[in-house]
Amino acid sequence: MGLTYDTELSEAWTLTGRASYTQYEYDERDGMVIAFGGEEPEPLQAEFSHREDWWHGEMQLVGTPIDRHTVTAGAEFSYKRRRDQARFDGELVIDRSRDGENWGLYLQDEFAVFENTTLVGSLRYDYHDAFGGRFSPRLALIQQLWDETTLKPLYGRGFRAPNGRELLLDDGLSTTKGAGDLDPEIIETYEIVLEHELAAHWRATVSGFYYMMDDLIAQDIDPSDGLLVFQNSSERVEAQGVELALDGRFGRGLQTRTSYAYIDADSDETGEALVRPPSHLAKLNVIAPVVENRLFAGLELQYNGPSETLTGDTADDSVLTNLTLTYRSPSRPLEISVGIYNLLDVSYEQPGFDGGWRSAVEQEGRSFRAKLTYRF
Repeated sequence: MGLTYDTELSEAWTLTGRASYTQYEYDERDGMVIAFGGEEPEPLQAEFSHREDWWHGEMQLVGTPIDRHTVTAGAEFSYKRRRDQARFDGELVIDRSRDGENWGLYLQDEFAVFENTTLVGSLRYDYHDAFGGRFSPRLALIQQLWDETTLKPLYGRGFRAPNGRELLLDDGLSTTKGAGDLDPEIIETYEIVLEHELAAHWRATVSGFYYMMDDLIAQDIDPSDGLLVFQNSSERVEAQGVELALDGRFGRGLQTRTSYAYIDADSDETGEALVRPPSHLAKLNVIAPVVENRLFAGLELQYNGPSETLTGDTADDSVLTNLTLTYRSPSRPLEISVGIYNLLDVSYEQPGFDGGWRSAVEQEGRSFRAKLTYRF
């Protein structure tokens, strides 16, 4: 649930304000067989419950204070009113809660160096109550080689903060203990993108990328007590690959996009990534008008290739189908969308991060989502 407010302060400056409230609930039921220290395997049935809700606000100022410079400056603030975690094993075993807050400041300058050359640089500072402050720089050069061809070298550095489950998950020291404090996952990215307009309706994109990821968060067994705990890995994971895409835009809102990506990820220490993502990913998206300018249907086919798990097993490949219907009112203040995800209810798994006792995790079957947007 959220609100957005836009206003023009002058011919050169625009101010945007956003406020939102989000609630997240997650329930997990585990039936597993575990054994520690050479003991006989013992079945364990447990229910985990996670609840989070938070408020988020942002102010953004966009303007052209100097010729050929477009500046964006902003501030964000989030307050997590609660992050609750509970475990039930026939009776309530553990019940704990933790609030928290984080805020960020950012500044970006888009500089039109020449008629066909644009330089974009940005710097963001985030403060998080779990680990303190982090800077995230980004840099991009947009070079128009010819009328139909654009080259974009890109660099960025960012992070992912640990979530409530990773910080708090604890079953009363039966099998799992809470991490307490964790560092964020860090990613440094290098990309080069080549775009070419093939014809009036078609655009082809080829991109190569190289990522370095540090302090990845995964659950493992603490040898000092034999308990599972989320920890930051000391290994650096490197990933490289290439992506090919073909976009089509036609009259009356008809759009298509086809893409294929190849990814290779490895640890710089062992040559083995903590968990290998699928090496082959492919998507086909089609958006078609059902009622002109009113109702649109979106179809997505998504292929995920086989992926290796923590135990060296393989999670099989899968093909998922998603269907979305979107209605827009005539003056466009109201937008309603309804989606059916995993339309064919395909059963599939993805690699787990749980110290090896659960190498692959079964994913959601068919699910439904609805979204309502009103602009005023």
